[in-house]
Amino acid sequence: MARKPQAREAKIGDNSAMNSDEKKKLDGYVRQIVTLEQDKRETMEDIKGIYESVKDARFSVKAVRRVVKAKLMTQSQKLEEKAIADVTDTYMHALGMLSGTVFEDAARENASVAGSDVDTSTQPFRPADDPALNPQPAI
Repeated sequence: MARKPQAREAKIGDNSAMNSDEKKKLDGYVRQIVTLEQDKRETMEDIKGIYESVKDARFSVKAVRRVVKAKLMTQSQKLEEKAIADVTDTYMHALGMLSGTVFEDAARENASVAGSDVDTSTQPFRPADDPALNPQPAI
């Protein structure tokens, strides 16, 4: 009795089962990715050059980066950042980290704008109490 030839098990990276159309398609994808990666590298170099110009003009590079980041944010992302900043201010105030600074008044104002009747100097903030962070479902 003759033995049947066993089917060869394909291994990772084995492309012997690909037909020529699949190989062309794969090659096209790889070429597109390589081109985009090169474009990305060039764009990053251009951006780096612009930040060097910002620095040479004696602008704050950190501030410009924040402005760029803010311009790229959606409205919902901006609202989320504001809510996190407000909670952070409240926590810092509760821990006495804002006492005696110009930020203390702003933290107190943020707490009062949120509609809190609680004295924030003695009561810790609980995120569950903040309607901006925990919106109530519409009935």
